[in-house]
Amino acid sequence: MACRSSAILALVVGLGSACGGPVRGFEGGFNLPRTPQIDGYTLSAVAGIHEEGSLRRLSLLATARDESGSGPRIPWQLIVVNPRGVEMAQSYYDDDSAGSFMAWWWDGVAPEPGLYALDARAPSGSASLRFEVPDFDGIAPADPGYAADTGRLSWTPVGGAASYACKLLSAAVVLSSTSPSREPFCDFGPLDDGSYGARVLAFSADLPALAESRIAGPLLPEAFHVSEASIGFARAGGTSGQQLRAVLGTLNYGPAGAALALWVSLVDGAGSPPAQEWEVAVSGPNLPEAQPLRARVPPGQAQALLWWYDVRAREGEYSVRASAAGSSVATGAAVGDTAVLPTPLDVSVAPSPSGSADVSWSPVPEARSYRVSAWKSGAQTPTAAQWVAAPPAGFSPGTFASGERYDVYVAAATVDMTGALGNAPSRVQVSENAYAPASFTAP
Repeated sequence: MACRSSAILALVVGLGSACGGPVRGFEGGFNLPRTPQIDGYTLSAVAGIHEEGSLRRLSLLATARDESGSGPRIPWQLIVVNPRGVEMAQSYYDDDSAGSFMAWWWDGVAPEPGLYALDARAPSGSASLRFEVPDFDGIAPADPGYAADTGRLSWTPVGGAASYACKLLSAAVVLSSTSPSREPFCDFGPLDDGSYGARVLAFSADLPALAESRIAGPLLPEAFHVSEASIGFARAGGTSGQQLRAVLGTLNYGPAGAALALWVSLVDGAGSPPAQEWEVAVSGPNLPEAQPLRARVPPGQAQALLWWYDVRAREGEYSVRASAAGSSVATGAAVGDTAVLPTPLDVSVAPSPSGSADVSWSPVPEARSYRVSAWKSGAQTPTAAQWVAAPPAGFSPGTFASGERYDVYVAAATVDMTGALGNAPSRVQVSENAYAPASFTAP
């Protein structure tokens, strides 16, 4: 099973080589009457969920310590067996420092209900723990922004998060990583002009406190949840350039299955959108970098919600690049859960002789905005479109030509596209009545 290149390796002393990295390390979460030992080292662990967009992975936090709080000098092999008895992941516990702990998450290992087994194998013996994922709620991702004058990446504290860590990247190469901290920011220091990417990890565990502890079996939280957020940003002439955020999700437009949807935002350090048209390129599973999906966003628009009917939403890691005024920035995004939003129903149109029309439909649960678009029938050329917060929607007089026939579509979205740019959504779902438009002839 391949490890992710974005794993948080070497965040702190004693990290190993598992996917997601070890972040070095509480007893609990397993509801066991005992904590096993191997050669004087006490093994404790707790599980949770790692979330990156809609992609969910099993996460694990473990400690193996002697009475001084130090880890084993010779690495232990850890094997995770899922509730169906299938070996899902292998890693090594190789942090022998004082205050030892490690954490992992693995590609292709989704959390599931039931009892797991954690088998630990050391040169002098073996031990096993049984555990389950205590809850499946997880924690929300951070929504970071970069300030060139301070070299700081900062965000609003995440509910349920007790500590954070960051990685700075350039062209997918990790330039630096920060140790876990309780503060909602990371300082990268002075950077050369250029384009960068950053990832923010939010942890439900207080990892700095765990590193300071010297207890053989420290108290672990009830669950170990991790969320991962990405941002692309540029530094130009000592100031903050473009900042790119992207979240991938699904489009439901009928029986064809989940297609790919994308929320994307591009602003400068002052929060202003590009004054000219900007381009978005998406590469990932079955989308080679040399032949990405492309879309254009009108000038002066800080955010866009895009979707492609003919591209399936496939699980995995994607790259999203935005280009404007001769410069570009890139960031990562991921697709996992391909659950879909129900399509709008009961769409109807009431036209008037003035060339206006009122459109109504039944509200879609969880939808935060709707895009209502009208197209000339047959040729399917666009006539008018607008985002509204809730039904109904109205097209102004003169929109429709008398005697012409039109098709009206309503797309529901879990993202609010009606107001000013806000926080990045944690997930994106779009649905549209693509196979059942409301058609009418303008009077």
